[in-house]
Amino acid sequence: NLKRLTLSDYSPNYWSTWLFILTTHAIAYLPESFRFGLGRLFGRLLSSAKKVNHVAYTNLSSCFPNMSEDEKSRILDLYFKNQGMDLFETATIWCRNGFNIVENQVEVDGLQH
Repeated sequence: NLKRLTLSDYSPNYWSTWLFILTTHAIAYLPESFRFGLGRLFGRLLSSAKKVNHVAYTNLSSCFPNMSEDEKSRILDLYFKNQGMDLFETATIWCRNGFNIVENQVEVDGLQH
């Protein structure tokens, strides 16, 4: 059972939630290429957070101690770009009909078996 919205649900206490929902819906309906670019930009912003970047670097260094610094840097850069794009793609699936999106972008071979 879904709760019906009341007037109190629109109070300033919830404005940040409503802004998040509105922004998520707006992003979901942007063209794919723009969404991907925005996601990459968001990923770069995410990578600039020192704690997040440090945790990712430490994990990568622990798993691959023999990897060069340049290779670690390249992998982290790709990781954060993809993380940003993933967040925006998740918004798209939440806000739009996911079956239509998948139907237009994914081809399945062997489904008949």
